[in-house]
Amino acid sequence: MTRLCALLIIGASAVEPQTLSIVSAASFDPRGSLAPDMIVTAFSSAIVPPLTGYSVNVGNSSARVFSVAEGQISFIMPAGVPAGEAAITVRTQDGVVAAATARIAPVAPGIFTANSSGTGAPAGQLLEINADGSRSAFDLFQAAPGGIYLPRPFFMNPGELFIILYGTGIRGRSGSVTATLAGRPVPVLAAVAQGTFEGLDQINLGPLPSVTDRRGEVDLEITVDGVTANRVTVAPNGPALGQWGTRGQLLEANSEMAVGELAGKIYVLGGYPATRQTKNTVQLYDPIQDR
Repeated sequence: MTRLCALLIIGASAVEPQTLSIVSAASFDPRGSLAPDMIVTAFSSAIVPPLTGYSVNVGNSSARVFSVAEGQISFIMPAGVPAGEAAITVRTQDGVVAAATARIAPVAPGIFTANSSGTGAPAGQLLEINADGSRSAFDLFQAAPGGIYLPRPFFMNPGELFIILYGTGIRGRSGSVTATLAGRPVPVLAAVAQGTFEGLDQINLGPLPSVTDRRGEVDLEITVDGVTANRVTVAPNGPALGQWGTRGQLLEANSEMAVGELAGKIYVLGGYPATRQTKNTVQLYDPIQDR
């Protein structure tokens, strides 16, 4: 009787690294470049508890990791990374768990926002210097229902107003930094490393131009070496959240009208104006544009 022997060899195949999505920790723009010495956030389903032992490599350089949460990791892009395409890997003691390539440029300006989304109110301050030399400052954002932050309105009064913004990917600039508020140029006093927190940059703007013809929310835009950062929103000349204030006028003063809201717009229906003749017109108010 012939005996047959079978040898079964079972080997462990290498696990394919998961996809890594890498963005500026300020702008969250997936299309933007990254810059040396900036704050970066990467997302991957491969980052799971226990949230220890994770490291990040950019090419042959090791990046300093300062925050790890389930599904995401934040780190400082190494200062010596050259411009061009760079391979970025997230590792554990078992090897590479997630990988991607990113485009590296000298600057990749991003402005931090209060909602940590890259949009809306900036995580910055307004500084007012009065005629007598006294100073006051407050945040450019305020808490609103639903756990979100909205632009905190301020008035364009006779004192000189300055804005302080915080960003990343700016310090490597070789040329100019420009800013506009509601399309009007704003002087840039400084655009440098913030100095206290690694990777954090600071931009000082002012004095602010007059925008007394604009109320409500307007865009504040920063451009560094020709690269435009994420737009943020400020609110000059408007009442604070939950307070009464005068806004844009109706096209025709009215009373005894009906009022309705739809899709964020306010409709004024009919009414009894100064002519004492009932009208069937409809007036539309846009709170964002204040008109």
